[in-house]
Amino acid sequence: MDSSEHEMTGLADAGETAEQAALPRFTPRGVLRYALGRFNAWHQRRFARRGARLARRSFEQLRKARPGAECADLYAEFVRQRNAVDDVAARAVLRRAEQSFAAWPEDRDLNFQDVVKYVVIADYLATYRRRGGTTVDMGQVIGRIIPRTW
Repeated sequence: MDSSEHEMTGLADAGETAEQAALPRFTPRGVLRYALGRFNAWHQRRFARRGARLARRSFEQLRKARPGAECADLYAEFVRQRNAVDDVAARAVLRRAEQSFAAWPEDRDLNFQDVVKYVVIADYLATYRRRGGTTVDMGQVIGRIIPRTW
């Protein structure tokens, strides 16, 4: 490779070793991609925190208003209020949440944390379709705010 080819490819400047030439270089596109990735991760964590905090407040109010109600009824009422849907649609959401979080890897009862994970992540994916998914574990963020025992 002659010196004109080095100039075009950006490889090995004068006095640069082969190892140094092989290292990745910072490019404007790479820096922008890195910054956008960090911003998206921050935004996803923020979305999950907000959704979990709102869900926690709403569920605490439901539990106070209906102290003797069964958990499944409280979960359905939460989904009805949050998503403005009827009972059939709310129960369908609970079934999907159970299939997504409570049936694998071990079969267990649905808890409120599972419901919140499902509705918040589904809401994020529906709101930001062009992003094609998440890059952070939103369930972990939600798990810090919503206890598994509810």
